[in-house]
Amino acid sequence: MKKIYLIAFFLFSFTMSYGQKIDFDHNIKLYPNPAHHVVSIQTNVPLQKVEIYTLVGDKVHQITKNFHNISLRHLPRGIYMVKIYSRKGYTVKKLIKE
Repeated sequence: MKKIYLIAFFLFSFTMSYGQKIDFDHNIKLYPNPAHHVVSIQTNVPLQKVEIYTLVGDKVHQITKNFHNISLRHLPRGIYMVKIYSRKGYTVKKLIKE
């Protein structure tokens, strides 16, 4: 089981390495987390887009507007990585969907 998680982490890290990661984590709140049907992003940084990935690096959703009400209804329960883009780069947050 540990082998699968290590492979998934490697694939996700490789997939997420495109672009310039920036450090604005302290300015971003992803809530509620864990989430059921909707998640919101609160930040004082203007966002360009948000992408949601599985742990194996598959992109399952992309949002380019309305970052305050992101629907998760089409996603199964699990752990996802949320890649949040601004003009200066991006950051990644973990999201749990119940």
